[in-house]
Amino acid sequence: MAKVVLIGCTKRKKPYGNKYIARELYDAPRSSFPLKYMYAKLQQHDKIFILSAKYHLMDTDDEETKYEPYNTTLCDVPLKKRTPDLILLNRQERIEWAKIILKQLNTKCDLLHDEFLLVLGQRYYENMIPKTQCDEIKTTGLSIHKYAFPSGDWTSLKDGKQKKVLRNKIKEPKNE
Repeated sequence: MAKVVLIGCTKRKKPYGNKYIARELYDAPRSSFPLKYMYAKLQQHDKIFILSAKYHLMDTDDEETKYEPYNTTLCDVPLKKRTPDLILLNRQERIEWAKIILKQLNTKCDLLHDEFLLVLGQRYYENMIPKTQCDEIKTTGLSIHKYAFPSGDWTSLKDGKQKKVLRNKIKEPKNE
């Protein structure tokens, strides 16, 4: 059984005009991604993947594939915060996105036996996992044993609060 960490992508990315490997694309000023990635690295993991609204499953160990910055989201964005280039995935598109993620994960992981640690918000997993369960989730094709942030919806926290939670988690001693 492998331990797989899934990290959600972030709004803040490196500047347009260049291409970046997965773990560098989201390493932008004021982004919560560097803390998410640091937290993931501190876990006893076998694999770390980023779930991207545009590129789907991104392997943080892949040094060859390069990605361009983008402005696509799974999340709701208030009208006043929307930019002309923003692409919002609707409900059906999020369902299709989740199917693609599961298909990609199935080629890289053992979905029935690997342990998945989620460092992401509800919009990322809502179409992969039944809503009726919350702590230990086992479904056909996907088993999740731990959440990085079990109390409340991670996406409901403002970026500054997410960073504070991550900083505290990074300081916590590991349970062995």
